[in-house]
Amino acid sequence: MHKDITYGIEEIRMGEFTNVTNITGVSIPYSVKEIGLSAFEGCTGLLSVNLPSGVKVIGGRAFEGCTALSSVIIPKGVTEIGDNAFKDCKSLVTLLLPPDVKTIGSYAFEGCGRLSKVTVSPGLKWLGSNAFRGCRSLKSLEIPEGITDIEKHTFSGCTDLLGVNLPESVEYIGEYAFNGCKSFKSINLSANVKEIGEYAFSGCAALPALAMPAGLREIGDYALKDCINLKSVSIPAGVARIGENAFYNCKSLKSINVDKNNAAYASENGVLFNKDKSVLIAYPSGKTDASYSVPESVSELGKYAFMGSKSLKELNLPSGLTRIGDAEFKGCINLSGFALPDRITDIGESAFEECISLKNVIIPGRVTDIKSNTFKDCRKLAMIAIPDGVTSIGWGAFEGCERLMGVNLPDSVTEIAWNAWSGCVNLLSVILSDNISVIGGGTFYGCAGLTEIDIPPSVVKIEKSAFEGCDGLQTAHIQTRKTDVTIDSEAFPPGTKLEFANG
Repeated sequence: MHKDITYGIEEIRMGEFTNVTNITGVSIPYSVKEIGLSAFEGCTGLLSVNLPSGVKVIGGRAFEGCTALSSVIIPKGVTEIGDNAFKDCKSLVTLLLPPDVKTIGSYAFEGCGRLSKVTVSPGLKWLGSNAFRGCRSLKSLEIPEGITDIEKHTFSGCTDLLGVNLPESVEYIGEYAFNGCKSFKSINLSANVKEIGEYAFSGCAALPALAMPAGLREIGDYALKDCINLKSVSIPAGVARIGENAFYNCKSLKSINVDKNNAAYASENGVLFNKDKSVLIAYPSGKTDASYSVPESVSELGKYAFMGSKSLKELNLPSGLTRIGDAEFKGCINLSGFALPDRITDIGESAFEECISLKNVIIPGRVTDIKSNTFKDCRKLAMIAIPDGVTSIGWGAFEGCERLMGVNLPDSVTEIAWNAWSGCVNLLSVILSDNISVIGGGTFYGCAGLTEIDIPPSVVKIEKSAFEGCDGLQTAHIQTRKTDVTIDSEAFPPGTKLEFANG
């Protein structure tokens, strides 16, 4: 059905044709100056619309969800495109904006997945957040002079976008602004850019380089996360803040170089530190050195500082180090061994996860707990010394340690979480603490080499799958009466003999 709007009407009112799905086309007379809020929202059959030259404003949600609408020519005289105006117009391919357009609202073209060509008005002064989010077919865009902010998520998910030219007027790159632009190869940041927001370029997998402008003051958290082809970064003198994990999973990054006049940060051999080098912030994961000695001045490692450093085989840690953070060395697949300083009091979750070449570790005596996944999938780990004073073993702490042959828990251990030694297929000997009360689900799941186990009298509960898959387990010596311990019916594999104290 084609709809003709009566001449003389100056505004198509709010919600006038909302969800009228049988309209295929509409002719709007020259008298109309404004397309009201949600005027044609949800008109899923609308194929074409003729906007007359008298229109000045396209209101919020005016054509949102018009999924069949394939092209729109915005006439001269339009100054404003409202929030969500063409959101989810999934068939829209081309867009020409006349020079009078000053404002493109937030979410204006979000989800227009086929939109491949956009000509932006040179008079544009405001480009709202999420304006082109999810426009995955968009390949290029010229941002006109006068725009000062690239707002959050403006181009997030524009997977085919190759590059953007930013004018000298831009001062701020918002959070997630170019997130997931995986084809993105180039961007020129003007000298006036002062802040790069969190996750601003995360997932820009094709980006080989990013020149940081001289006026830059702040780089947000995870700003360059997953930029896997980024090879080097230079930090200007004026940068006062580099956010948490700004270079997370930049697999090809070989060096982070800081201007010597920077008051907050320093670099040495491409490694990023705070100014006095008391904190090692980031060791570039693409660095090819086989060995590295952390300077003695370092008392703290930044979060994920060495994560994914695949070339690193040997590491010397400073004597003053007191903590290993979460996932600090996760994925350091060639790291074979090192000494943990005696002052270490805390080792974080997943600290050594997937260190598949790690062979032995001596845990310092001041550590009180082994956290979740700390040594998960350390496939070559054959020896682990757990000191007296450790009170708990976390979820999956040693899961997948295929070569681990023995476990000897000191009596200080009172808690063992699920799956702690799951998949330790060569585990032959287990000595449990006399102070644990529960053997959790899956604790020794799949430990096929285990033939017998002594359960201390302190244990009052053995949960489901605690020894499931321990196909070689013949006997469990349970040092208490049968009535004093609760054993799940699926705790042990079929055929395991359970021997209780006093019969």
